[in-house]
Amino acid sequence: MTILFELHFWIGVLVSYIILSITPTSRKADVYGLISLTIIAIVGSIYVAVTAAIFVLLLFLLVKFYRRKPKQPLMVVTLAFIPTCLVGYSFYFDYSTQIKALITLNPFFEHKVLGSLLVLGFSYAALRSWDFLRTIRDGNAPPSYLTLLGFVFPFHMLAAGPICRYRDYIKQQSQLPATDYSAFINAICIITTGMFYKVVIAESIRIFGWGVDGRLHTDSLLETAILFIYLFFDFAGYSAVALGIGKLLGIPTPVNFDRPFLSKNITEFWSRWHISLGSFVRDNIYTPIQLYLVRKHGVKKAPAIAFVTSVISFAFTGLWHQLTLAFVTWGAMLGTVVAIEKVLRDRKISIYLIQPNKYVYAKQFIGMCYVFFTITISLHLVMNSIL
Repeated sequence: MTILFELHFWIGVLVSYIILSITPTSRKADVYGLISLTIIAIVGSIYVAVTAAIFVLLLFLLVKFYRRKPKQPLMVVTLAFIPTCLVGYSFYFDYSTQIKALITLNPFFEHKVLGSLLVLGFSYAALRSWDFLRTIRDGNAPPSYLTLLGFVFPFHMLAAGPICRYRDYIKQQSQLPATDYSAFINAICIITTGMFYKVVIAESIRIFGWGVDGRLHTDSLLETAILFIYLFFDFAGYSAVALGIGKLLGIPTPVNFDRPFLSKNITEFWSRWHISLGSFVRDNIYTPIQLYLVRKHGVKKAPAIAFVTSVISFAFTGLWHQLTLAFVTWGAMLGTVVAIEKVLRDRKISIYLIQPNKYVYAKQFIGMCYVFFTITISLHLVMNSIL
C-alpha cells in the first residue's frame, strides 16, 4: 500500500486545492508549508510532523545566524552536517540488525523518534536541504519558516520526488492554482496518466514477471530487463502524479521523465531519466568540482578533470540509491561510460556524429538498443542487493 492509495492523502489534495485557490499569491508558499505539515501528521504520524517542524526550525535558525556571520567556518560545517545526519539515520535503519547487535536502544526512542527520523531522512529531503544551503551560501535571501517547511517537505513530492531546486521553487511561487477549466483538466489528465502508469501498466508488468504475490527478483538478464521497464512505469507514474498535483495546487514541481527509452546514448538517457536528480547532481556536485579542479590544475587538464568529475558525480548517484559499495561501483561504472562517450563526441568519432544526416532511423534504433542493454546489464549487477 502506497501513499497514492491513502484516502487521507487525496482528501488532503482536495482541501489543499480549495484553500490555495482562495489564498493570496503572496501567502501561498506559507500556507502550503502549513498544509504539508498537517498532511504529514495525518498520513504519516504526529512524530514525523513534529520532527520535520523541529528540523526545519533548526535549519532556519542556523541559516539566519550564518548570514550574520558568514565567515564562520564552523557554521558551514554545521549546516552541511544536517543533511548528512538525515542520510545517516537512513543508513542506521538499512543496517539496523547489525547495529542492534552492538547497541541497545529504548523502544520508544527507536520506534518513535528514530522511526520519524528515518522517514525524514529519506534522501529527497536531505538533497533539498543541501540545495537550499548552497543557494544561501551563494547570497540568496532565506525564505520564511513556513515557506522553507513547504520546500523541504512538500507532501505531494515526499513519496518519490521529484527534487525541486530552491531557486526554481522561489522563482515560480507566483504561479496560481489551476482554477480555470483548461488548466484544471490538464492537471487532472497528468494525475490520471500517472495513476495509469503505476496502477495498470507497472502492476501488470509486475504480475506478468513475478506473479500476484511474487517477490521481485532478477535471476536472469531477461528478468532484469522486465524490472527495468517496470521501474520506469512505477517511478514515472509517481512523478507524473506529483507533477499533476503541483500544477493543480500551483506549487513548483519539475518534470522528472522525458521519454528516456528514446535516448541514443547513456549521457542522453541520464538527461531524460530522473531529470531533477540529474540537475541536482550537476549544480551541486559536478559543476563545483569541475570549476575547482580546472582553476587549480589549468584548462589543459580539462578533459582528464571532466572524466574524474563524471565518475565522482555518478558514484554519488549510486551512493544516493543505497549506501553500499556495490551501488558506488555501479555509479562509478556509469560515470566512466558517460566520460568515454564525451571523449568520443569531442573527437568526432561517435557513430552519431559521422554523416549526421544519413541513416537517422538506423542510428536511433542502434542507440536505443545500446542504452537499454547497457542499463539492463548494470542493473543486473546490483539490483538483487536491494530487492
